[in-house]
Amino acid sequence: MEQSVLARLDGQIAWTARQWPHQMRQRLAGYILAQQTAGGGFTDKAGSPDLYYTGWALRGLWLIGGIDDHTRGMTGRYLQASPPKDLIELTSWLMAELAIQGSNAVQGTTLPTARLERAQGAEFRALLHASRSDDGGYVRAAGAPAGSTYLTFLALLTSQMLGEPLPHADRLLEFLRSRRREDGGFAEGPYARFGSVNPTAAAVATLLALSPTGGQDPSLEGACRFLQHAQHADGGWRAWPHSAGGDLLSTFTALYMLAAAGRLENVDAAGAVAFAQACLREDGSFAGTPAETQGDVEFTCYGISTLALLKVES
Repeated sequence: MEQSVLARLDGQIAWTARQWPHQMRQRLAGYILAQQTAGGGFTDKAGSPDLYYTGWALRGLWLIGGIDDHTRGMTGRYLQASPPKDLIELTSWLMAELAIQGSNAVQGTTLPTARLERAQGAEFRALLHASRSDDGGYVRAAGAPAGSTYLTFLALLTSQMLGEPLPHADRLLEFLRSRRREDGGFAEGPYARFGSVNPTAAAVATLLALSPTGGQDPSLEGACRFLQHAQHADGGWRAWPHSAGGDLLSTFTALYMLAAAGRLENVDAAGAVAFAQACLREDGSFAGTPAETQGDVEFTCYGISTLALLKVES
């Protein structure tokens, strides 16, 4: 498969992050590596090894060039002992595995397509296909009544990591457009009246990848305007129109997809940088908001990505 827009953007983000001073990268990597357990997995907020958090930890380490042989070996053993059971776990598993494989690359800032044993690849493809819902979208596990906009994006991302296009793209786009709302945004579920940031960001990525007109899709312009207007006075992006302030997840997803679409104009980049830096903690982690005291590996990856995306030098 041709390298996706997001894969190219990831390479640019990683290149910038790896130019940061060694002390800064060491501080960030030190926090992430401290969350790895003896079994090789990385911990969730409760301190238990978790496949989802392992995926984000390895992605964060890959961005700053922080995966060494010891981490590679421990995490590889954890992944082999932890087969994914649903779509979210499958995406996380592949994200971690690709970070391990990508850390061996000569250039190191382009993630490869997953190299899997034939039987394992077949199992993963079957799990992905079983996550398709009757309405054309994707769900976490088979049997859910309605597709999820966010999980449909994860299915797209997973298919790209597996090197296999999603079938029936026309049905998927029809599903996606059923989630478009009058405000230009996209909703997560079928009954939400208004758009919100994270489903809209997911829709932008899916439209860029699958729409026959690509960046010229008529839904894309409205979605990008929705994301641009969702920036809060605190510099971050709000998950919902009624949210009190920004959060780092929504800030990253909005900026990431606007950058992918080439629509970063009309955003307050300096405000976004200040917001992300306010989420950085003394231990090298990033928290979800400036008010939160505890960070985790997921938000640390968002923080690294946001600052590197905006070309912050350190």
